[in-house]
Amino acid sequence: MAWRGYNSHFDSPFAAHVLDYTGFVGTSAACPIAAGVAALIVSIEPDLTNTEVRHFLERSAKDLGDPGRDDYYGWGRVDARAALDMVLAKRADLNNDCKVDEEDLAMLNAAIDTNDLSADIAPAKKRDGKVDQQDLELLTRYLGTVIPEIGLIAHWKLDETEGIIAHDIAGKNDATVVGTAVWRPEDGRLGGALELSGVGSFLTTKSVLNPSEGPFSVFAWVKGGGPGQVILSQEKGANWLMASSSDRALMTDLKSAGRQGKSLTSTAVITDDAWHRVGLVWDGTSRILYVDGVEVAKEAGPSLPSTTGGLYIGAGNKVGAGTFWKGLIDDVRIYDRAVKP
Repeated sequence: MAWRGYNSHFDSPFAAHVLDYTGFVGTSAACPIAAGVAALIVSIEPDLTNTEVRHFLERSAKDLGDPGRDDYYGWGRVDARAALDMVLAKRADLNNDCKVDEEDLAMLNAAIDTNDLSADIAPAKKRDGKVDQQDLELLTRYLGTVIPEIGLIAHWKLDETEGIIAHDIAGKNDATVVGTAVWRPEDGRLGGALELSGVGSFLTTKSVLNPSEGPFSVFAWVKGGGPGQVILSQEKGANWLMASSSDRALMTDLKSAGRQGKSLTSTAVITDDAWHRVGLVWDGTSRILYVDGVEVAKEAGPSLPSTTGGLYIGAGNKVGAGTFWKGLIDDVRIYDRAVKP
């Protein structure tokens, strides 16, 4: 006689009863459930990497306990339907900008006429080698969906309208406003923005990452600023993104330890009162600076120093006079991987 289920009568298999179940908890219960949903994801997208499968599992889970990941619930309760929806939405994101929108719809409509198989996204279970009405219906189902980015560990949209808290929508690193700052819900590059006075006003967070532990990327939209003013820095660490004192070009003071380490400076001026998306990427071998999606400086180096301090947004690492950003800051993102904008 086969066991009909997991039950408390361990002494005899013949005592099993279809309604006689007991609790099954802990990692022994969680692992097979998570593995089953992972297998379901791979069944429709067999080319996904381990990192991608894990990402979709984590970010589709139903959040429990404190907002975001926590030590008790992890990412929350696994949700098979939500995981599949996220994977299919990513499939419908034809231009890979982590959202399904009118641009993707236009690409698919153009592909229908030429049977461009890069837009072959349906049926959901397995692509059929043609672009037709089924593909259009699948994309339309996910129109308006935003897909969480892989490796995004902190994201301050700065779309708040009041208060002193800037919420981190990707993790648990909410930032606190210090000094005089004004929320500008209509004036940001992407939604709202925070306007800093240039005199003792900035945002502070707890530790987000240690630069020595591997590749990472930081990006932010900025407008305004002046010579020597800092966009992002680390307490007891370095100024990660700033305008140089000499020519107001983007630079970073984050450098290798020792006498060989030196700042990296570009020639791209960022304080011309126009919006610029600035970024710093460490890919494990080189520091790379970006302005508006264009690489503006790059230099190889052996490593970066180990620092675990919190971050300052809009102030230098020593919170000193002259380092406070005067202007708007919007949409600050940090990744634990090298990102090419």
